[in-house]
Amino acid sequence: MKENRLRNNLNKVYLSDEEYKIMKEKMKDTGNSIISFFIRRLIVLSEVIIYDLKKLGISSQEISRIGNNINQIARKLNQDNESININDRKNI
Repeated sequence: MKENRLRNNLNKVYLSDEEYKIMKEKMKDTGNSIISFFIRRLIVLSEVIIYDLKKLGISSQEISRIGNNINQIARKLNQDNESININDRKNI
């Protein structure tokens, strides 16, 4: 690596096709054509919002349990497609 280089830390990121498409659209909208410049601007100028779930009275464990329940319901609906009546599906 060059000694006079301003940026010495290389980071790689893998994007899905959809994520890459969204990034390219946002770059086009902002007039940026260089990916590294676009990402540096996002890092420096973007605001990170942190939600304190404790203030809402919700623990991360509760959120995780709710997510697990939803995943189990979705898995069951997708798994037993023939055995669940359409009306039963609407009631879930």
